[in-house]
Amino acid sequence: HSHPTSVTMAYAISKNVVLVTDAMSALGLGDGEHSLGAEKVTVKNSKAVISGTDTLAGSVASMDSCVRSFQKFTGCSIYEVLKAATEN
Repeated sequence: HSHPTSVTMAYAISKNVVLVTDAMSALGLGDGEHSLGAEKVTVKNSKAVISGTDTLAGSVASMDSCVRSFQKFTGCSIYEVLKAATEN
């Protein structure tokens, strides 16, 4: 849930960034109603919110989507983005 400008700024400051995903259990289940513990969560268009609210419930971003987004936001090379996802 990082803004593209924030990602670009962080990468400009340090090339030793680390890509992580804190995806919740709804990752890969697609749009619909899901559970996060006792909470009901609605996933729509890759955004997970507590059902009935606009409150972000967590991430449903996979590592491959993080890699693609990071490269799109920063313009870095395949080598650099894979390093951020695996080595750093």
